[in-house]
Amino acid sequence: MLFEHESGRSHLRSLLDAVQRRDAASFVEHAEEYTTLLEDHIRKEDEILFPAVDDMLDADGDRDIARRFARLEEVMADDATVEHFDKLLDSLSAKYLVKM
Repeated sequence: MLFEHESGRSHLRSLLDAVQRRDAASFVEHAEEYTTLLEDHIRKEDEILFPAVDDMLDADGDRDIARRFARLEEVMADDATVEHFDKLLDSLSAKYLVKM
């Protein structure tokens, strides 16, 4: 499954390259392959990885993970973090968005 993460990053690099070269066929090819990869990867997580981890955790471990995710969500919802990603999205949109 770790290989799938690298494969996904490779597809994202190829998508960016296709946008920069304005190569629609290459973009569609990599978008379709990336979509399939994500669907398969998420299915494996949902059907194999998460149930296996759930079986290994006791109640205390489960509560600890829930607490850590709650803290992460608090950090990610911080106004400065949201503002940072809003600015990043605006910047990337201005640079790469192809106007039809």
